[in-house]
Amino acid sequence: MLGMDSNMLKMLYTMKESETEINNWSVSMHTLVNFLVKNGDSLSSAMGSSQLNSLSTAQAIINGSVNGTAYTSNQISSLMGMSKDQAQQLYLLYTSRHGDTSGWTLSVKGFIDFIIDDVLSNDEYADKIDADTSDMLSSTRTMVNAVVSGKVYTATEMGGLLSGLSEDLKPAMIELLYLYAESIQNSNPVWTMTLETLFNYMINDVLSDSRFESVIDSDMRQTLLETQDTLKDGKSQLVTNQYSRLVITTSYPEEGADTTSFLTSLEEYASNNLSGKYYLSGKYYLIGNSAMNHEMQKTFDGEFSFITILTAIAIFLIVALTFKSLSIPAILVLLVQCGVYITVTVTGIISSSMYYLALLIVECILMGATIDYGILFTNYYRESRRTMDVKEALKKAYAGSIHTIMTSGLILVTVTAIVGGMFEEATVSAIVKTLSIGSFCAIVLILFILPGILAVCDKIVTRKKKRV
Repeated sequence: MLGMDSNMLKMLYTMKESETEINNWSVSMHTLVNFLVKNGDSLSSAMGSSQLNSLSTAQAIINGSVNGTAYTSNQISSLMGMSKDQAQQLYLLYTSRHGDTSGWTLSVKGFIDFIIDDVLSNDEYADKIDADTSDMLSSTRTMVNAVVSGKVYTATEMGGLLSGLSEDLKPAMIELLYLYAESIQNSNPVWTMTLETLFNYMINDVLSDSRFESVIDSDMRQTLLETQDTLKDGKSQLVTNQYSRLVITTSYPEEGADTTSFLTSLEEYASNNLSGKYYLSGKYYLIGNSAMNHEMQKTFDGEFSFITILTAIAIFLIVALTFKSLSIPAILVLLVQCGVYITVTVTGIISSSMYYLALLIVECILMGATIDYGILFTNYYRESRRTMDVKEALKKAYAGSIHTIMTSGLILVTVTAIVGGMFEEATVSAIVKTLSIGSFCAIVLILFILPGILAVCDKIVTRKKKRV
């Protein structure tokens, strides 16, 4: 998740969970050195090549001591970092003292014991070995004796034993190596930390820990500090004193039966659990596309019915006042509403779906705009019926209104169809396309259905105005 090395995170988890136990960890030198050399590739980012070489040298000396391996002078010089001439002279001196010429080989322990006990204690030969080599041999002897004894050591004790082998193996580095070994061998996979806890721990504790100076460079330090700021900003957007935000990601589609079932169960869980001791208000809100669709799905019938009734009543009252009649607004409102239902059906057949906002907007526009065509045709018909029969009045109504209806209606149909095809934004495109279909349906109903209705309902439509 963080793109960090897994071994580094294991160390941090182990250090966090075992802070009180670190100083009590102990291991034998043989076990520790073999483990570290075996995992040298993983340690390359934390340790330099010189430190790893020092461990490899220590491993060779330790394993040779444990196994009782005998070495020639050339092998011992390579192993101990001595010159070949110096190693040969010491071999000759050992042979002259002990008379052992069997194979001209010596074990590491025997070679070191001889130099320290016999050579360095003899003023005649002591000046042949410089002080650095003498210190290195003393440290190596201490290390070999520690291995042979099988004793286990804490990190502090081990640091003292290995410090003479190389200046790079400082006590702080040994403690870090102990931590690494413990994290690899005994890290518990069930240990957990929140992201915030991890970064706070790294910044407040790890960055100030001298043991990690060689592991965490300046770039990583800067990245950690910047990430902590990002986490604080992110948390402030998700958690406040009044509200908290939880982001849920699922594999469900944006809409569908499975999505609806999941959201329903989520609402039931929230209603049952987000109350009481920790959630006194019991309020919760679901946001997102799927939640919005689910909300609209639950409220669509009621809202659509409310808008339909409200629009129909408003138009009914206006038309009733205009015509001073109850029958004419009833006929026109029902006819245009029928056009809305036909529009929904046609749109569903064409695209198998309809945008919620498109349906609401189109209904309001169709009810308010296309009913004008019905009013125009009806008005011509009523005026014509004063002097004409039904058939002639219908012809007169067609002649007087069709030019206006076709001009205005076709503009509305064609323009919205063109705009709907050009818009890339799905919602806007759906609204204008649906408006185009609805306008066409309204025109067809007014020109082909309304005349028949007016003829059938002639008596109530032309009441008190009929002259023929």
